[in-house]
Amino acid sequence: MKSVAIMQPYFFPYLGYFQLIHSVDLFVCFDDVNFIKKGWIHRNQIVVNGGSHLFTVPLTGASQNRKINQIELDEFYKWRTVFLKMIRLNYSKCPQFDVVFNWLETCLNRDFDKISELNYLTILEVLKFLDIDSRKVVRSSSIYNNSDLVGQDRILDICLQEGASRYINAYGGRELYQNEFFQEQNIELRFLKTGKIIYPQKSDIFVPYMSILDLLFNVPKHDVNGMLNKYDLLTP
Repeated sequence: MKSVAIMQPYFFPYLGYFQLIHSVDLFVCFDDVNFIKKGWIHRNQIVVNGGSHLFTVPLTGASQNRKINQIELDEFYKWRTVFLKMIRLNYSKCPQFDVVFNWLETCLNRDFDKISELNYLTILEVLKFLDIDSRKVVRSSSIYNNSDLVGQDRILDICLQEGASRYINAYGGRELYQNEFFQEQNIELRFLKTGKIIYPQKSDIFVPYMSILDLLFNVPKHDVNGMLNKYDLLTP
């Protein structure tokens, strides 16, 4: 059974994103679909002063009428310096700080022109850090010539091109898919729901759904690897 998952490339996404990658044989970064302004493509949450703080990567010409892989980074604001300074200020006392911060600096010290490149390559670096096979991750723009299709039609076409017998989506997107649509092509539809995961944070009350960076700074890699399997695959 070959399983496939497809998601837009997010900026240092939360644990559930990497559980989804871990759960499938092939993960497709959906980088040639329309940009979502209030999504997680160019922003994510970290813990600041005991609560969630939204950090945004500045972009040039961001529009929901353009594809994700067409949106350029705005380096005028020197966001990398600002981001790393914010990380150091808020995570320097975390148990995994030295190892993870050095790794993060190396990840960001590369030439990125577009947000899709930044997200795709940093997702690969997280996978390598966690010893997950990064070769299972591909970009839709580099393989599938089906951008004329939309919605379920395009998802199903990718599954058929790959000979997939199971498609897994994040639990939050379950209302976007019709089970009958996949059953007609003998493809199982499943939704991944992250289990209840609580770990030590530098806050009085646990703040859930933070960027994977928050988890990496606070928890040893071995324990993070164990969390990758803490999910349920639900039927529609």
